[in-house]
Amino acid sequence: MSLAKDASSSESGQQALSSTKGKAARNVNVEIMRIVAMLFIVACHGCLHMNWLLSSDAAPEYALKSPLKLGLAYVIVQYGQVGVSIFFMISGYFLCNKKFSWQRVFTPWVYTVFYTVCFFVLVLFLPQGFWELTKISEYFSTWGATGRTVLASFTPIISMSYWFMTTYIVLLLLSPFLNMVVEKANEKMLLALILLLGLLSIQNLYPGRGALWGNIGYSALCYFIGSWLRNYLPKRKASSAGKLLSICLLTTVAMGVFNFVAAHPGNRLVTFLGWQDRLHYGIFVGPVIIAACLMAWATAHPSWVKAPRLVKTIILVSPATFGVYLLHENMFGYRMLWGAWNYLFSVPGPEGFYKLPVFIGIVLVTYAALLLLAFVIDKLVANRLSKAIASVLARKLQTTEK
Repeated sequence: MSLAKDASSSESGQQALSSTKGKAARNVNVEIMRIVAMLFIVACHGCLHMNWLLSSDAAPEYALKSPLKLGLAYVIVQYGQVGVSIFFMISGYFLCNKKFSWQRVFTPWVYTVFYTVCFFVLVLFLPQGFWELTKISEYFSTWGATGRTVLASFTPIISMSYWFMTTYIVLLLLSPFLNMVVEKANEKMLLALILLLGLLSIQNLYPGRGALWGNIGYSALCYFIGSWLRNYLPKRKASSAGKLLSICLLTTVAMGVFNFVAAHPGNRLVTFLGWQDRLHYGIFVGPVIIAACLMAWATAHPSWVKAPRLVKTIILVSPATFGVYLLHENMFGYRMLWGAWNYLFSVPGPEGFYKLPVFIGIVLVTYAALLLLAFVIDKLVANRLSKAIASVLARKLQTTEK
């Protein structure tokens, strides 16, 4: 299962390669972006959950504390939002001109339920000592906690067990309405809408009683950017890779500077604006800008990979990225995974410069292992089961509508 399974080549003349003869061409650059996006997300979560880095679950004295280190670490976290933005843009890129399909909604829904239920059943067979070690016991500490855990496992979309998956499903439900906007608006109107939504995100940095920016606005912004890339970018002269990467670098520097400033809780201006509480997301529009540049590079330039076997492997593996997300961000799975790494590298963990290479190694090993596991699970059970159940649900709903 992937965000888009039947991509056609872009009008810019880019050579998209197909996985098998006779099937619709697949843009291998976009598939690579899917894999890179999930790598960003895994790195983000690894940085958050390592006890010797940011340690979001506990706050031992060894976690990073200096403003400079915190600022750099939170850039890694915010690159997780770059990954999320890429996935939403891929949705807009491939769905902006497509007809609405209930099958497309139910398939990822059932797919997510499959993963959460399997995790729940697995946990029931684990020894109590493991529950205590990984703090899974907290999910069953009271009747109320147990009830919420059951709901989160059997109704993950409604319970928002994964905020991204719930937002993605809602985005699919909204797609016909978003597509109406894309169809009726000309390029200038669409760009104005994109600019407006992007500016609204900046309001979160202003102190007040609430924020306008939310998951729906965020996903809609990325969807519209993806649709613009699909419909209008081919008509423009493609920006050079150097220019796009320079924008990414400058935006990353701006994000890092904001993080460095926000990491000074003693600063009166920072305290007044409440920026110390904004470190996790930073400059909200920054990751969106970076994702847009990467997607523009991917969709408007020739294929990065030419070797047929490598192209086929990329196209075969890229759909498993959703499984990677559902494995490592599961309410039980993330405690098992990062708990294991924390056990191997207990605080204070690697010292000084060695923190970075060790962290990179952990992220790469984790990603490769999860990608392989998700690929096997999807091929053996998850894909067939989710498609079959989704097909039945879609037919029944269509019959009811008639």
